[in-house]
Amino acid sequence: MMEHTVDVGKRHIKEINEEIQEAADLGKVIRVINTLSRHNLGIGLPDGAKIEFEGSVGYYCGGLNVGANITIERNAGWACGEGMSKGNITVGGYCGMSCGAAMMGGTIHVKGDAGPRCGVAMKGGTIVVEGKIGYQSGFMAHAGRIIALGGSGASCADALWQGEVWVAGEIE
Repeated sequence: MMEHTVDVGKRHIKEINEEIQEAADLGKVIRVINTLSRHNLGIGLPDGAKIEFEGSVGYYCGGLNVGANITIERNAGWACGEGMSKGNITVGGYCGMSCGAAMMGGTIHVKGDAGPRCGVAMKGGTIVVEGKIGYQSGFMAHAGRIIALGGSGASCADALWQGEVWVAGEIE
């Protein structure tokens, strides 16, 4: 499979995402460099796309994912994987507030901690956090599951509808 490298730098986000979409449509493995923790990278990627972000990314990375496999080498900002319906996202470090917010399917794997409201308003899917999840994680989850291996903050699973929150470790 051919690889395509996208250099983010200070380019306009629309131009960056158009280049990513074009490479995904051609079936290329996409490597994104010089991310500078930019927001809104890799939004609405198609089923089967494979993308790797070197470094850290900002807010909303991988949002509205419909089947892509996304790897983020380091940290991710707020709302990583928000509204995703299918696919996989792996975050190599910390993931900010509202990871997997309103997701409907797929899997998010966070190798570090996740911030507050992880899985807020989930409608399906799975979030696995190797570290601790922040306060109000799982808040108003309708379905899906959160698995936290390092404990949780206060008000975990508050107002939980039918989702599942499994915590190994201390719950504040």
